[in-house]
Amino acid sequence: MYAIAAVPAAFLPFSYVVGVISVVFWIIIPEHMGGSGASESKPTGIVDFIIFAGLWGTVIQWPVYLLWAALSREMTIRVRLLWMGVIVLLNMFGMPWFLYCKYQGTTRTALAPRFQPEYMNHPRKLKIIIVVLIVGIFALLGFLGHLLAQNMMWKSEVESLAEYEGATRASHDFQSGKLRLFVISGERDGTKYSGTNAGPFEIWFPQYFPKYYPLRYQTEQMVAAYNDRMRYLQAHPETALAETNGIKLHSSVY
Repeated sequence: MYAIAAVPAAFLPFSYVVGVISVVFWIIIPEHMGGSGASESKPTGIVDFIIFAGLWGTVIQWPVYLLWAALSREMTIRVRLLWMGVIVLLNMFGMPWFLYCKYQGTTRTALAPRFQPEYMNHPRKLKIIIVVLIVGIFALLGFLGHLLAQNMMWKSEVESLAEYEGATRASHDFQSGKLRLFVISGERDGTKYSGTNAGPFEIWFPQYFPKYYPLRYQTEQMVAAYNDRMRYLQAHPETALAETNGIKLHSSVY
């Protein structure tokens, strides 16, 4: 059981370290150097996956480890509360530490005496601490749930608008005689022709700001929708004529 639990637990500090390194090398250093060259090589695949997998892994494992600590009978109530506090505050590092101590059988003694204040021996104060900690945990989980819901909502909205923009833009370009595809190539403050072609299509570089995730996500979704639509129209040009007639008919109603 410990070997299985060790894999997602050990991934959390690894994800944290990767996130810190990515922030330092692709955001802080380029900004201090006053250039954008480093940001053009910023990875948007495996690094992003590791970071977001670590965040989701933390949110998913938090309740499991909190419940595990709360139900561990080999520890006194005050030690359980201390471990729950460690898991909440140190999260990505607290959970692997707790798992390691469980495996070593040192959960009762791992926390130094200085982290076990005397006032926790008083039943009334202990109950107050339990209530505060439980309320804090649920408030934290509720806040995280709210953030995740907000993140899913804006991503869904941005994705829908970006796909609409890309498909509509491709239709207009095709109807005006422009055959082109977009290829993301580093940070750019405007759309630019690359000077190369891929078959009948010109290759263009879109406006792209990789340092800002919402803008980056919007551009990536728009480019994917644009290229799919442009390839479809090039392979089925008769649909473009039908759409043009439909647009004219729709406009005449008003």
